[in-house]
Amino acid sequence: MLVGAAMKADRKRLTSEKGDLVGQMKQLYSTLKDKESELRDFIRNYEQRTNDYNDVIKQVSTPSYRCDDDDDDDDDEGSVIPLYSVL
Repeated sequence: MLVGAAMKADRKRLTSEKGDLVGQMKQLYSTLKDKESELRDFIRNYEQRTNDYNDVIKQVSTPSYRCDDDDDDDDDEGSVIPLYSVL
């Protein structure tokens, strides 16, 4: 009789622990899903900023942004435009 009562108590305890573990797993999956979404957003924003910066660099490298018209001159100090001024 004591063995039956002990088994019943163990079964209740294990059922309770199982419920707790299932709840923890659901919470972890939810957190993982949120973090995955945040990471995807970060990657998308990073790629967009990289593309924007590449476009700015292409614009800056065009001859219309150069200050001096002398293409033969190796001294480029006059043609330097700070990137922040274009943004």
